Amino acid sequence: MTVIGYVHTRLGEDIAAIRAELTAAGCTAIYCDEQVPIRADWPHLDHALAAVLAGGTLLVCRLIHIGRSLEYLADLLATLDHRGVRLRALHEQLDTAEHGELLRQITHG
Repeated sequence: MTVIGYVHTRLGEDIAAIRAELTAAGCTAIYCDEQVPIRADWPHLDHALAAVLAGGTLLVCRLIHIGRSLEYLADLLATLDHRGVRLRALHEQLDTAEHGELLRQITHG
């Protein structure tokens, strides 16, 4: 099972510490968009999404590192679920394998 890490850093975040945390959590590859504006394209997220296969996990330290908005996060969760990809957020202790139905209810009302 492949574990792919992704992070979108904000100003002042310690990218080395975030990479270390993702590596310690089992990531085999980590993709990072450093200080890219929220409304701009996040090219490395596209690469991370392409790299994680069915049965794999997309891992982030914090949901803020992947969610541009609640609507975007809801769409992303639906896409990952459809592809059979698990999403884990370490700091929020969220895992779609365990909390998927709850997340769907929250994001889709």
